[in-house]
Amino acid sequence: MLNRIRPNALKTLTLFTALSMFIAVIAVNPAGASSSDEAKKLLFKDADKVLRAAEEKQAERFAPKAFENGMKQYRKARDADSLDTVRKKLEKAVNYFNEALQTAEKANILFDLTVTARNDAIKAKATDYASENWADAEKKLASAARSLENGYEKNARSKGKDAEKLYRQAELTAIKVRSLQTAWSLLKDAKDMKAKKYAPKTLEKAKMMVEKAEEMIERSRYDLKEVTELAKSSAYEARHAIYLTEQVISLKKKKRSLEDILLESEVPVHTIAGIIGQNPQFDKGFENPVKDIVTGITALQAEKNK
Repeated sequence: MLNRIRPNALKTLTLFTALSMFIAVIAVNPAGASSSDEAKKLLFKDADKVLRAAEEKQAERFAPKAFENGMKQYRKARDADSLDTVRKKLEKAVNYFNEALQTAEKANILFDLTVTARNDAIKAKATDYASENWADAEKKLASAARSLENGYEKNARSKGKDAEKLYRQAELTAIKVRSLQTAWSLLKDAKDMKAKKYAPKTLEKAKMMVEKAEEMIERSRYDLKEVTELAKSSAYEARHAIYLTEQVISLKKKKRSLEDILLESEVPVHTIAGIIGQNPQFDKGFENPVKDIVTGITALQAEKNK
């Protein structure tokens, strides 16, 4: 059994043995009550070192059975009144923690790529944006850890690779959702409003942009600068499609003529032209008024910069 115990654990157990004589003295000496408390603290102090080492290697995740057995003994020691009982329970706890630590250290090597993929998924906020994928990956890793703890290393390795793939998928899904969810939501709203019927070109433009952005994420999930711009443009075109759809539906309901629509479209141009002292003429369409406005604004800017 001692061959299974790590050097640090052996030191702790040696301390427990050394303290046994001191405990025996305290047990027959009522005046040693305060010393008893100190002895209990000392026993826990060294047991806590082994516990922290196991926690740092994520023993609770990679060796759940041994770690939980250790915690059960640790809790019993904490609740015990007899120092001899405390010592015995902590000895058992340290043995279990040491066993869990050895398994966890092995798991950190065996599941190295899986742990990296898991950390990347966490950074991508997969727990929030890809919860189902994340849950599947966590279950697979837990299964891999159980296999390793039970001695089935080959099976554990295979499950670890499967978990890695699931974490990568969770990461990818989370990045897509974070980057494109606004555009996706607006496209759905536009489709629900029948924008495909009333503003098909604008809707298709929005759809093509978000699809291109998704393809770019598939190719390079960490380079998102262009993806962000495409997502913004897609969201804009989706809102544009919604606006156009609302306007077309409104015009149909009001039964307005094409002449009414064209005359109304002249109003904003007339307003802008008026600000710079122009009186636009629309007898040949919008081209000349727009040119005149641009010329007028350019002249004003030149005058201002003198």
